[in-house]
Amino acid sequence: MEFPGPTQGPGTQFFPNAQGVDIGIFSVNSAGRDIVHVTNHYYGWGVPPDAASIRDNLRKNIRAWLRGPIFLDIYRASISQRAEQTGVWFIQSDEFQRFLKERGTTLWVTGMPGSGKTILSSTCIKHLQDTYKGDKNTAVICAYVRYSENYTLQDIVAGLVNQLVRVHDGALEHIEPYYRSSMEEETPYEVSELFEILKKIARPPTKVFVVIDGLDEAGEEVKDALLETLPHTGVNLLIFSRPLDKYTHRTPDALFVSIQARTEDIALCVAEYVKRSSRLQAIVGGKPDLIQRLCDAIKDKANGM
Repeated sequence: MEFPGPTQGPGTQFFPNAQGVDIGIFSVNSAGRDIVHVTNHYYGWGVPPDAASIRDNLRKNIRAWLRGPIFLDIYRASISQRAEQTGVWFIQSDEFQRFLKERGTTLWVTGMPGSGKTILSSTCIKHLQDTYKGDKNTAVICAYVRYSENYTLQDIVAGLVNQLVRVHDGALEHIEPYYRSSMEEETPYEVSELFEILKKIARPPTKVFVVIDGLDEAGEEVKDALLETLPHTGVNLLIFSRPLDKYTHRTPDALFVSIQARTEDIALCVAEYVKRSSRLQAIVGGKPDLIQRLCDAIKDKANGM
């Protein structure tokens, strides 16, 4: 097989008729004998990667650099257990509608253990995702905080920014300079830089919805840092937690909603559970009055849980 004759010089290309091959630049140092250093960028015999491929690769590298928990696993598990129409009363509430419409709003929802906060938070995330699907100027991200995980502030914020990089194309241009600097200087990023990135991305016309479930399960310093910083990044912040009265001074402009398990949600959950259980289906035998009596008994015992 014959190849075209070689050409020489800076940026030498050995096969001028070939496409997609970059051999690089020779640098020759004399130290008694010639030493040749070759930088070789090889893309194969096809065309170089297109812009989309380069961008996808950058996104992948930045997400690996950020790390952070994969909170969406908890979201998927929670939403799979949700009965249809659960939480509609909250979605239709004045507080939630105001949270949707007003930029930079913080809505803080509190309830006792067992009042349905996690199911409600997942319902809100799904509603936000469905509402703004296809809207390039809106992003929805979330964090589920759990005692068992003992998340640091960096864990939580890195997990949030990692989601932003995945779901919002505009995030790359804001985070890339921090990533390049970190790679060049071989130093890790600072948490303060992640907050700066959030603030830059959340500027108009972009709107970022952040949902945090289980804030009460974070360490005291983590709670303080999140409440001190997140509301001032310009994001729309939706918090779900047990009552945290000693921390509310951090968010004086927030909307506060206290919830109990709603009777209509309890009825929906009971009906869904009966539908999924062959044993209960056989017991009620298609008698709606038995299902209603079961719902009433559970509601009486629930006491808001």
